[in-house]
Order: sequence, then structure tokens, then C-alpha cells
Amino acid sequence: MLHAQRRYPHAFSGLFLQSSSFFMPRFDHMEKGFPRYGRIVRFVRTVVGAPGADHPVPATLTCARDEDNVHNNRRVTAALKLQGYPADLVETPGRHDFPTWRAALEPHLPDLLAAAGSV
Repeated sequence: MLHAQRRYPHAFSGLFLQSSSFFMPRFDHMEKGFPRYGRIVRFVRTVVGAPGADHPVPATLTCARDEDNVHNNRRVTAALKLQGYPADLVETPGRHDFPTWRAALEPHLPDLLAAAGSV
């Protein structure tokens, strides 16, 4: 969704990103066999290295504290904030699975929807 929002910035009023796989070689060397690994790494580098964004929107990221990709979610959240996104990372207990994602919906998704409605 972040990739889509970067390509079509005015098409989105908010982003709800759960357990996002923002691959970075430092933390994700074990994922390099994934067919689109290089593309994702290049995209994440452009996000992290961008000085600003065309149309920042409210963003809520959720990720379980014990996931391998929590470091990447922290880094991308910090970058989004620097680019003017009202962005928050919610670190939850759990794993990279549906029960954890479902538990992170409430109250974070309604809060994001309220923020996106005020944009």
C-alpha cells in the first residue's frame, strides 16, 4: 500500500500497514531468495532516503515486537515522520500471523480512519 500511495499520492487518505515486509539487507539477509527481494530493497531505500513526500497522509503501522521485520518497520516509520506523514508504529505482542493482525485492528484502525477523514 505504501508503494501504491507513493505512485498515486492523491488516491489515498490514510495508510494502515500491518507487519510490512520492508526488506533491508541488514536485517533481512534470510529473505534474499524471495523473487522480488531486490525490488523491495530498492523501494525501501527510496522511502528511507527521500527528503519529503508529495502528499503525506496519516499512517498507522503495526508489527509484533518479536517479528524479524520490526526493525524495518521502526526505520520506515521514522522516515515517514521526517517526510511529514503523521505516522505511528504500534508494536504488539504476538507473531507474524492473523491472530496478531486481528488484535491490532482495534482501536488503531478506527483511529486512523478518523484521522484520514479529517484530512
